[in-house]
Amino acid sequence: MDGQDKLRPRVKLLIAGDLRSDFEVTQDFLELLTGYDILRVGDILADSAVADEVEALVRGLDSDDLGTNVLLERLKNLRWIHSMTAGVEEVVSDRLVERGILLTNSAGCYAGGIGEYVLAALVCLFRGLPELLCAKRTGLWMPHELGREVAGSRVGVVGYGGIGRRVGELALTAGADVWAICRDPTRADRQAGADGIRVSGPDSLNAMLEVSDAVVVAVSLNASSHHMFDDEQFRMMKRSAVLVNVSRGSVIREEALVVALESRSISGAVIDTTEREPLPSDSKLWQTANLWITPHMAGGTREGRARALSLLQWNLTRYRDGSLRDLRNVVDVARELSGR
Repeated sequence: MDGQDKLRPRVKLLIAGDLRSDFEVTQDFLELLTGYDILRVGDILADSAVADEVEALVRGLDSDDLGTNVLLERLKNLRWIHSMTAGVEEVVSDRLVERGILLTNSAGCYAGGIGEYVLAALVCLFRGLPELLCAKRTGLWMPHELGREVAGSRVGVVGYGGIGRRVGELALTAGADVWAICRDPTRADRQAGADGIRVSGPDSLNAMLEVSDAVVVAVSLNASSHHMFDDEQFRMMKRSAVLVNVSRGSVIREEALVVALESRSISGAVIDTTEREPLPSDSKLWQTANLWITPHMAGGTREGRARALSLLQWNLTRYRDGSLRDLRNVVDVARELSGR
């Protein structure tokens, strides 16, 4: 540690979970942490005075011990929260605005892996591969219908953030026509036509659903997106269309999805998230034909986690140095609350 480091005040940082077991922590990262006083959940539960000294929180680890809202009650002087996940619906609240707490997330870090997952899911659904692969259990050489190619299809992407853009890029490269929906009309106008992807505002959602061969849901969960896919939206889709959800489970009303699949209003779906996780064994989703479920793992790649750790490292350094304006991935909490 150099002389300048010795002059910096030490920041008390609460890491709500086991960062080392969830991520491949680098030596550089460990050296960075020497500039912080690292606390665990047990420390602040045992001593309220210690809790009052915490000013930074890292959350969103698989091994989180307590919910963020519970921690907020105890951390009276918290100034900054960094989420190791892209989704922050469990964190966003009026209290963050009232207390002026900064929130940053890991948006974009997992887009590469999720984009590849979506492309694989589209190929599987278009070709009927899941049923054929499952036939190995019974030793049956199954008859099969002709599938279709991603090339020449129209892929509708709902949500044009980091994940939506990567999904659009990969689908476009595969030869699909891509139409994306962005919740901010101003941003949609600015992005329109970029890279050959048509980008529109929310008013065009219904029109996009009517003509898409595949619909990919990649929106953040907020007031405007909760259950945005219901009976009406599924009725608008082609009967031959498929759905892939890499957003949050609550963006889709699951009962409506079951009805749409059982009535063949749509032909198939792959979902990586559900409203309750882990999904209970008695959920009707498990028994629904033409529905394939993965356990919230679309973004789970070594490369994605390395990017997320690198982003955290950047933000920790800037926070310690007092360069708050240089923090990356700052979330507009008020906007998320409004759903605009």
